[in-house]
Amino acid sequence: MCIFAYMKAELSNYIENTILPRYAAFDAGHGPQHAAKVVRESLRLAAHYEVDTDMVYVIAAYHDLGLAENRATHHLVSGRRLREDTTLRQWFSPEQIETMAEAVEDHRASSDHAPRSLYGRLVAEADRDVVPSDILRRTVQYGLSYYPQLDREGHWERFKAHLNEKYAEGGYLKLWIPESDNAEGLRRLRAIIRQPSLLRAFFDQIYLTETHATTPVTVLLQGQSLVIRKDGAPFSENDWTTAQSPASDRFIDQLTGIRTVVLPDNAVLPDEWETVPLRHWFAALGETAAAPAFRARALAHWRDESRYCGCCGHPMEEHPELTARQCPQCGHLEFPRISPCIIVAVRKEGRILLARHVQRNQEIYTCIAGFMEAGESAEAAVQREVMEETGLKVTGIRYRGSQSWPFPGQLMLGFTAEWAGGEIRLQPEEIADARFFDPDRLPDTPAPGSLAWRLIHEWSRDAD
Repeated sequence: MCIFAYMKAELSNYIENTILPRYAAFDAGHGPQHAAKVVRESLRLAAHYEVDTDMVYVIAAYHDLGLAENRATHHLVSGRRLREDTTLRQWFSPEQIETMAEAVEDHRASSDHAPRSLYGRLVAEADRDVVPSDILRRTVQYGLSYYPQLDREGHWERFKAHLNEKYAEGGYLKLWIPESDNAEGLRRLRAIIRQPSLLRAFFDQIYLTETHATTPVTVLLQGQSLVIRKDGAPFSENDWTTAQSPASDRFIDQLTGIRTVVLPDNAVLPDEWETVPLRHWFAALGETAAAPAFRARALAHWRDESRYCGCCGHPMEEHPELTARQCPQCGHLEFPRISPCIIVAVRKEGRILLARHVQRNQEIYTCIAGFMEAGESAEAAVQREVMEETGLKVTGIRYRGSQSWPFPGQLMLGFTAEWAGGEIRLQPEEIADARFFDPDRLPDTPAPGSLAWRLIHEWSRDAD
């Protein structure tokens, strides 16, 4: 089924089957997934204006086709290809085709002039997609694809230079549409760019992931934070040895080879080290690249709570082959514990239910969530948690995805559901406020990268 089936059927089929597949030939940062996101975001932003959505659709679909010839002038080549596509003439007038071609030409962030029309501003804004984790990863991916002759340090210098030139204060990136989420994303990205050591740490993690490097990953933890080097370099063998003297725990993961050192909260770090909250690391880097740190954090918490056998109380020992601990006294075997939780975006007439929790210190609104009970299905947990916390009934429960959340050891199962009845009645010990919000007028929500953010900003907008 065509994902843009609400456009003209013939036009939609042509774009879906002839135009969008061409993005498969481009680098990972400009492939089919990127093209689809630009189309979706262009159409979402267009809903705020009186524009021809078919034209918006075509502009977004053609915006990067010029990459097939070259990078430097791809926006101009893309416009030329749109003008030369005779198939479009059965749906659009010459004036409309010229407007669309100009919009494609104007979409590039480094353009020296403002877009000539609202159509150009829409696609330019949609193409920004200022999600720090995506931008950092795409910048590394682009360098690996187009500059294979560079070594790791060369890629770092190119990565750093590009981000400063485009996204830092005074950079050439311009935002055009106030209804987009890009302003907040740009603020968060600039905060990372201003900290060279943090930026280097992000680069190293992404680079290792993208190149499948076999260098052992060393993770240092202190409380809820990740320890990194101020110079951004990976931890050396000497660092690994140094960290073990004040460590409260240290281990090598049997499954992944990740080496982890857990430092006491009061441990004094060497001058060349600093900490960054794990949640900030995850929000900026994304789920895949942050996975080593998240796994290390989950295992560290489990090890701290499984020092003694739950059956006989005897000290536990490491299993020689498995990621597990075994009691030498009674033979009890214990694996890392995972606590399944549900998180659900409830929709009512196009609006989404968000709640502010009592235990949160900030004014963040998020989805209803809670732990599953013994013997309970995930769908039953969705119904129960929504009813307990807000007094609402739901139906049409649909699974959307999952995410590890090691604070301390949850597995989040994401759902959307439809309101089926009832008025909001708060559970005062859990919920401080709950309301239905228009998707385009949301309060402060969790950071990008989290499952909650995807439920709120992506899946809750999708039609079933």
